[in-house]
Amino acid sequence: MPEGPGPIIGETYMYFTALLLLSLCCPQYLEKAVKFEKFLKDSEAKRRRAIAKYQTESRQNEQRQNEITELETQLENKRKRQKTLHEKMKTHKIYEDFLLKMVERVPDNYLEYGIDSPVKAIIRRHETLSLTNENLVNNLTILADEQESSQLRLEALKRQHDTTKLTMTSELSQLQLQYDRLWERNKQLEMTFNREKNQFRNQSVEVGSLLLAVINLADHCHMKHYGPLAAVELSQKLDMIKEYILEKIEIEKLAKSPYEDLQLLSITEENGTKLKKTTGNKKLLHKALNKQRTPSARTKE
Repeated sequence: MPEGPGPIIGETYMYFTALLLLSLCCPQYLEKAVKFEKFLKDSEAKRRRAIAKYQTESRQNEQRQNEITELETQLENKRKRQKTLHEKMKTHKIYEDFLLKMVERVPDNYLEYGIDSPVKAIIRRHETLSLTNENLVNNLTILADEQESSQLRLEALKRQHDTTKLTMTSELSQLQLQYDRLWERNKQLEMTFNREKNQFRNQSVEVGSLLLAVINLADHCHMKHYGPLAAVELSQKLDMIKEYILEKIEIEKLAKSPYEDLQLLSITEENGTKLKKTTGNKKLLHKALNKQRTPSARTKE
């Protein structure tokens, strides 16, 4: 027995094979088999037509359902519009009633009246009021825009003010810190000035005492060839004191025994050394006086 042509048409091949065997074995059943095959083909055709019809009706039903949904949406929108128009009609009903009453009260020949007719006056008044209302609405719109712009500017100014306030607060804090540091520094300088002032006062007292001692000593050691004591300067007073002391030393030497004449040279050298020391002391004294005069002048200023 030959094998089937493949899995795709295997059933058809088996069917014809069975039909061939049946015709060979039992020829009397061949006609029934042909009729049965025709019945199967008709049934398959009907099944396919039914499936095609079902698919077509499904698509039609889906399309109709979409149309129904769209119509329902339109109907809802129409109902909303009807409700809005009904509300407007209620609102305008008072004007309609007013106009109907006016029509009833107006004479039949009201169109024949001239310019002075009450209807013309009412119409002109209405036109005037309409223009006035339009102008007021325009002005209101302009003022609303200006108010909005002003509000925006106000908000911008508030933000700028807050920013400036924060900046100034920061600068104020920095300036406060600088002030505290300067105050501490001034306090320290004031303490230093007071301390130096006390030291200068003590030095001034010492220098004054030294000057007073020099003046007293110059008064005691006054020599006529220097002139009046009041006109003699300090350096000359020191020279006068030195000369006076050297003169007294010479007198003392002359008054002593001849044995001591041998020591004259050594004494003269010692006097020269003392003279140098006295000159150095005089320079130091001049420096102290200059220092004393300079702070005193500053204090007076």
